[in-house]
Amino acid sequence: MQSKVRCVAIGVCFVLMNFVPGLAQDQTVPGAGNQNAVKLSGKSPLVQSAYRFLISQAGRINDSKLRKETLDAITNPETCIQHRAEITDADKTRILQSLITAGLVNVNDGTGFPGGLLSVDQAVQTMNKSCYKG
Repeated sequence: MQSKVRCVAIGVCFVLMNFVPGLAQDQTVPGAGNQNAVKLSGKSPLVQSAYRFLISQAGRINDSKLRKETLDAITNPETCIQHRAEITDADKTRILQSLITAGLVNVNDGTGFPGGLLSVDQAVQTMNKSCYKG
């Protein structure tokens, strides 16, 4: 009797394991909780300290155009990621391969992102609707 109950329980577990991922949120796009996370981070002394540090470091960039764009990317929540606006899928793949070849990206890190290493692009598209074209 116990073995039958155990078999049924194991069977139910396997069914649920296949069903639950279908209920998971699509993590390739910003979720509804992002705004709450932004508000919460605004209250965190550690996050605010890191934010001020990034701004101070970016302020030290010698090239005025690069400094302006970097500060805008850090401080402006409505910033347009212009260097991504015209990029093609072939360009994205080529850039990723260059980063992998240079040892700057670990291919295994892609397993931590739903959709792999290039899936971050879908989130960028959503955040960047005003200027994103590709």
